Amino acid sequence: MPVETPVREWETTFQTEWSVYLRKVQAFALVVLRDKGSLLPREGTEKLLGEVVDLLERQDHREAVASEIASDSETRDLILQEVQLFNMDMPATTQTLSTAFASEKLGQGSTIKDSVQDYIHLDSHFFVKRLLKILNEIIALIRG
Repeated sequence: MPVETPVREWETTFQTEWSVYLRKVQAFALVVLRDKGSLLPREGTEKLLGEVVDLLERQDHREAVASEIASDSETRDLILQEVQLFNMDMPATTQTLSTAFASEKLGQGSTIKDSVQDYIHLDSHFFVKRLLKILNEIIALIRG
């Protein structure tokens, strides 16, 4: 029988991994955006993506996401492992990444975001839920 991590400790771990995840999704999105050329206005898209990631990374928003997921003791460790697996697969630099690789990773990141978003209750954390939806739309625009 697995040993259960105390909720507060779990939430702290998840918040750290969530921040890493958000920055990696942003990095992969910027690689794809870089290589898309004139299909999207690069500066405006980068700015919007950065603003959304910054808002999601705010302490109160990370706490909201972590507390929502932590409430489901049967699946919370699985979602944490999913985020951790995604976070492990990042080259030291994004300068040499192919668009195909970055786009694939961005797709994986979007799937994880969807899993996390399923935990967020609109009535409790409507702003976070809306930010996740906006992030999803930005990713979709960038991926084309």
